[in-house]
Amino acid sequence: MRDPYQVLGVTRTASTAEIKKSYRRLAKELHPDRHPGDGGAAERFKEVASSYSLLNDPAKRARYDLGEIDGQGNVRRRRRSQARSGTRGRRPSAAGSSAGPGAGAGQGDEAGQFESFSFENFGFGGFSGEDVFSPFFGNRTNTSRRAQTRAQARSLDSRYRIKVSFVDAAKGTTRKLKLESGKSVNVAIPAGIEDRQMVRLKNQGGMALGGKLRGDALVEVRVDEHAFFKRQGSDVHVDLPINLKEAVLGAKVEVPTVDGPVSLTVPRNSSSGRTLRLKGKGIIDRKRRRRGDQYVVLKLVLPERRDAQLESLIDDWAPAAADVRAKMKDVL
Repeated sequence: MRDPYQVLGVTRTASTAEIKKSYRRLAKELHPDRHPGDGGAAERFKEVASSYSLLNDPAKRARYDLGEIDGQGNVRRRRRSQARSGTRGRRPSAAGSSAGPGAGAGQGDEAGQFESFSFENFGFGGFSGEDVFSPFFGNRTNTSRRAQTRAQARSLDSRYRIKVSFVDAAKGTTRKLKLESGKSVNVAIPAGIEDRQMVRLKNQGGMALGGKLRGDALVEVRVDEHAFFKRQGSDVHVDLPINLKEAVLGAKVEVPTVDGPVSLTVPRNSSSGRTLRLKGKGIIDRKRRRRGDQYVVLKLVLPERRDAQLESLIDDWAPAAADVRAKMKDVL
C-alpha cells in the first residue's frame, strides 16, 4: 500500500483538521454511489478510507511515523541481524533480556535492549502485550477499545443545517437532504422540535476502515420566527385584535392556532390585555408527553376614521375610567 500521506494528498506535518478535510473531499469524489460498477474507484475509495483510519488515530500515526507499522497498520518485523545485534555471545535470560540478575540502566546496550523489547522481536508476530494480559484486564481493554471506536466514529460525523417554519416545527414534518456523498435522504423532523436542536441520522456520515466504521449525519434544525405566534416552552402566545363592540358586548371570534383556526368566546366587558387560554392548543412537549396551551391576549383596536357617535358615547363613558385612575392615585 502507498504512503497514507500521499494517498490523502497531505504532508507529514498536516494537522488533524487538514487530514480530515482532505479525506472528506476524496471520499465524496470516490464514493461508490457516484461510480457504480467502477472497480478502480471502489479500490481507491477503500485505500483513502484505510489511510484516513490510520492517520486519524494519534497512536497509529505516531507508530507509522516511527516506522513501527506499515501503511495498513501491520507491524513491521525487525531483521534477524537487528534482533541479534548486541546479543552475540550472551545467553538470554528467561525474561528475554540479555542481562543477568541485577542488570541496571547503567549497563549501556543492555538498557537499550530492554527499552526496545517487543513480542515481535521474539517471533510472536501479531502478538501484543495487550493479548497476554487480556485474561486479567479484559474488561478494561474492551471498554477502552469501545471508547476508541466511538471516538473514531464521532470524528467521522458530518454536520448539516436545514430550516423549517414555526408551524412545521410544532407539528412535525419531513425534509429532503443531500449528503456529502451525493445521496439524498428524507429527514424526519419530530413534532415539537426547538430551534437549533439536532436530528441524528445513524451511519450517514463519513466512512473509514474500509467501510467497517461510519459516522453519523448531524442535522441542526433552524426554526423560522412566526409573524404572530411566540413560543414559550411548550406554550404558544398570540395577540388577538378585537374591536370596541366585541370588547363591550362580547363575541365569538376566530383565533389562529398551529392546528388551524378555532372559535373563541370573548367575554363581555373584556379590557385590552386580558388573556384567555386555549387548553391543549400549544406545542407537544416530548419529554412530558403532553401538549402545552395557547394563550390569547386581547388587543383593543379602534377605527381609523373618526366616528361622531362613538366619540359622544365615549364622552359619557369617560368618567368610569377616571374613577379607576383616581383610586390608583389614592393607593400611591
